[in-house]
Amino acid sequence: MDRKKQIEICKSCKNKKISWQQGIICSLTDAVPEFEESCPEYQEEITEKKEHNKDYIGKQERKGEQKLTSILVLLIIMTIISNIIQVDKAHHTPTGGILSILVQIVLFHYVLRGKEWAKIIVVTLICFAILFTIINMISFFMTERFYSDIIDIVMLIFLGIIATYSYGIYLLNADKNCIKYFKQ
Repeated sequence: MDRKKQIEICKSCKNKKISWQQGIICSLTDAVPEFEESCPEYQEEITEKKEHNKDYIGKQERKGEQKLTSILVLLIIMTIISNIIQVDKAHHTPTGGILSILVQIVLFHYVLRGKEWAKIIVVTLICFAILFTIINMISFFMTERFYSDIIDIVMLIFLGIIATYSYGIYLLNADKNCIKYFKQ
C-alpha cells in the first residue's frame, strides 16, 4: 500500500500523531505507518461532530416514534367513536367494532416496532377509511334533514377525520423523523 492510502486510514485513527518532519505518524511507534492491508492497532477516532450526529439522529428517531404513537392513539380513539356511533345508529352488537380495534392495536404495535409490512397494511386501511368516510359523509347529507348548525358540526367532524387519516398517511410515508425511525 502506498503512503497516500496509509495516510487516509491514519487520518481517522485515534493513534495518529503529527510530526513536523514526517507528517502523520503512529503515536504508538513514533514511526511512519508500515502496514500493507490494514493496521492492527487502528482505532477509529470518534469526534464530537460524529457524537453530535449520533445524538441528533437518535433525537429524530425518538421524535418520529412520538409522532407515530400520538397519531396511532388518535386513530384508535376515532375508531372507537365511529364504532359507538355506528352501534347506536344500526342497533347491533359492537363485536365487529371491538375486533377491528384489536386488529388495529396489533398492527400499530408492529408499526411502532418498525415493521414495513405493518406500515403498508395500515396505510392501505387508512386509505379505505378515508374513502368510507367520504361515502358516509355524502350519504349523511343525502338522507338527513337537519338544521344548518348541526350539518356544519357534522361536516367539521367528517373533515377532521379525513384530515387525521391523511396526516397519518403523511407521517407513515413522508415525515423525515418517521422515515428515520423505520430505517433504524
